[in-house]
Amino acid sequence: MVYNGDAPDLVVEILSPSTSANDWGYKKDLYAKHGVKEFWLVDPYAKQVIVMLLKDGSYGIVGVYREDDTLRSPTLEGFELDLGRVFDEVFEDILADVLKEIS
Repeated sequence: MVYNGDAPDLVVEILSPSTSANDWGYKKDLYAKHGVKEFWLVDPYAKQVIVMLLKDGSYGIVGVYREDDTLRSPTLEGFELDLGRVFDEVFEDILADVLKEIS
């Protein structure tokens, strides 16, 4: 794919303890500066997704969705995500990785 200088409509960041501050600060500001319309912060440990929309150069939170919710993107018409299925699979992957490390 060739980058043409246009910002994507949506960026999704998966939080981890080591990158959380960077995602909430530097990256969020960077995406706003470049005009990314919608920004999600996914917290696999809290099993939630924080959805933000760009308005007047900064992000405002438009929703916090938890594992029993269906997330509907405000920017991508018709796109929806069953978070229960997402977090079940993500949690299983995280648990498998932890078990590998301690065995």
